[in-house]
Amino acid sequence: MTKTAWYPLVKKVAAVIGVKITKKTVEKTIANAVPILGGLISGGLTYFTFQPMGGMLADTFVKKLNGEFDGELELNEAFKASLAEEKELGIIEAEFTAANEE
Repeated sequence: MTKTAWYPLVKKVAAVIGVKITKKTVEKTIANAVPILGGLISGGLTYFTFQPMGGMLADTFVKKLNGEFDGELELNEAFKASLAEEKELGIIEAEFTAANEE
């Protein structure tokens, strides 16, 4: 660990501040900081990626509660295309009923 580029820099900065730094203190600090940083990064990514969908879901719930839904739903163009492709391929949708085994 002492052969890394950042260790001498950390040691010099600590010496200027007046803190005596050892390998164990650096190891403990890094060992404690890595999970915290990982959690912050992961939480931030999750928040920013799910925020738009969460807003749309909340709007949908409000519309549902207020009775603002129309009889017809607006479908995404890509989804409409996939439905048309399924129809062309002859994919049949059906309900499944389990048979009793006797």
